[in-house]
Amino acid sequence: MGDAGSLFVGFVMASIAMGTPYSSISSFGIFAPLFILAIPIYETILVSVCRIRKGKLPFLGSKDHYALRLEKLGFSRKKILIITYAASIFFSAGAYLFTSLTTGCSLILFVSVTVAMWILSITLASVKVD
Repeated sequence: MGDAGSLFVGFVMASIAMGTPYSSISSFGIFAPLFILAIPIYETILVSVCRIRKGKLPFLGSKDHYALRLEKLGFSRKKILIITYAASIFFSAGAYLFTSLTTGCSLILFVSVTVAMWILSITLASVKVD
């Protein structure tokens, strides 16, 4: 899909998402869009923080993205793709759960995912990619 097609699909998805009541059951439902976009948000934050810690500008390109770090850990490209697909499915399900669970259950889900992502970040940040 080219730029025009992906921009159109993104626009349509954003338009549909704006009409959805996320927080009718739980106030944590407002995190549903963040969960839907969790992988690109995580990637951006991980790369930016790692670059800043090394004294580099976060806007310049380098080979320190999460997929390349997983490859350095010994995962094949096929396994990295499967991991990314599984994470996408997990975060999409989490986004749905945020809109349908009570506030207490949503809080438990949010804290659990945050701790897991923190541990993953520490592990991936320790991988030497230079």
